[in-house]
Amino acid sequence: MVDGRVIAISEAWTLEWVALAYVGLSLLLLGLYGWDKRAARLGRQRVPEKRLQLLALIGGWPGGWLGQQLFRHKTRKLKFLLVFWLMALINLCGLIWLLWMLRRDWFRPLMVYLEP
Repeated sequence: MVDGRVIAISEAWTLEWVALAYVGLSLLLLGLYGWDKRAARLGRQRVPEKRLQLLALIGGWPGGWLGQQLFRHKTRKLKFLLVFWLMALINLCGLIWLLWMLRRDWFRPLMVYLEP
């Protein structure tokens, strides 16, 4: 509330920003996977795994997954992969919640299957 008024954010505006954030974070994480793979080959300072996982959590996981496949990077580390997919799952749960709050009408066709 600002000066007693509730500021409503346009649904379309919010959805556009969410989509842009996913694209931007995915491109960033894709680039970081490439950077980290190159650093590993050259024996240089690596990107911390926690940073890769955090970026996956906040929406960059599609680019992270693509980077893993494209650069064949971090594909054998089971612990890393488990945490990565957990971050993706948590992110998707948050995205579904956000969409539920903004666009419940999108979920109406699914609600038929949940009614007793």
